[in-house]
Amino acid sequence: MRSNRCAVAFAAAVMALGCAAPASAGSAGKPTTVVFVGSGYVSDGTTSRANAYGRLETAKRCLGGRTVKIYAFIGQTKKLVDVDRSSRNGSWAGEGSVPGSPDGYQVVAERAKRGKVVCREGSVAT
Repeated sequence: MRSNRCAVAFAAAVMALGCAAPASAGSAGKPTTVVFVGSGYVSDGTTSRANAYGRLETAKRCLGGRTVKIYAFIGQTKKLVDVDRSSRNGSWAGEGSVPGSPDGYQVVAERAKRGKVVCREGSVAT
């Protein structure tokens, strides 16, 4: 009787590990590199606007339609400037109001799924 319980417990443990292995094996996904090409800042005394643009380098399937968030650093503050969708060739750009001249930028391409393919998050800071 005791050996039956051990065998059932062992079988349950093996099945749990066997089910978890495929999930972790497929979670690696396709890496994403965010390339920051350039930025600009314009102020007319009352309003200030910042922009940034660049591209994604990743698997072809992961290039288009990715959500890209563009943040500006102004002093100790991190402000979301814009949210964009990458083009089919991976280009992205964004523009928005800022309270002052940006000291730098952070751009984040969010994780995405394309069928069974996982496109990993990528980011760059300047």
